[in-house]
Amino acid sequence: MPKKKIHVMIILALFINAMAMLLFAIDNIQLNNLGPGITFTLLTIVLFSFGVYSIVRNKKIKEAAKR
Repeated sequence: MPKKKIHVMIILALFINAMAMLLFAIDNIQLNNLGPGITFTLLTIVLFSFGVYSIVRNKKIKEAAKR
């Protein structure tokens, strides 16, 4: 089964959601709500990681298709 590329809009949505989570994390940490602040920080890291992974995966699929 051939690999399919991840759509650009999905990658964009991942980065937008990660930035929103980061803003929630900063807001909660400033209000001394460390539980939600740490949770949102971890979600930010996960979403950014998924975004970077999807960009790298798309590049590898594009390179493999050229061969």
